[in-house]
Amino acid sequence: MDVDDGTPTPAPRSRIDEPNTLHGVYTAEQARRGQGVFDQICSECHETADWTDPAFLERWEQASVFRLWHWIYGRMPHGNPGSLSREQVTDALAYIFELNGLPPGAAELGTDDDSLDDYWIFWSDPR
Repeated sequence: MDVDDGTPTPAPRSRIDEPNTLHGVYTAEQARRGQGVFDQICSECHETADWTDPAFLERWEQASVFRLWHWIYGRMPHGNPGSLSREQVTDALAYIFELNGLPPGAAELGTDDDSLDDYWIFWSDPR
């Protein structure tokens, strides 16, 4: 679309061009801790296949990492929602990323809202 002076309006950037989970937003050590959280707490109600299921992936594709993090933080574990620490939720999320083949990086995914909101979820590159 052109503005009134005839100058083309730049095309909107795709979220894939912004920081996202394909860029290594967690560490392998963080995912190991997350596996421990999963084994001790999450596995009472969930199987790892729940986090790799196509319906799960589709639901969270292109959502912000913070949105998924907040969903887990506010609703899990069943029967005692909100009882997990911020670190436990972040570590469990790192494990979910690892289960789905997302690459680890050099720095841990943060536990504060601002750093969690820096990334978009992509399970694979759509290009």
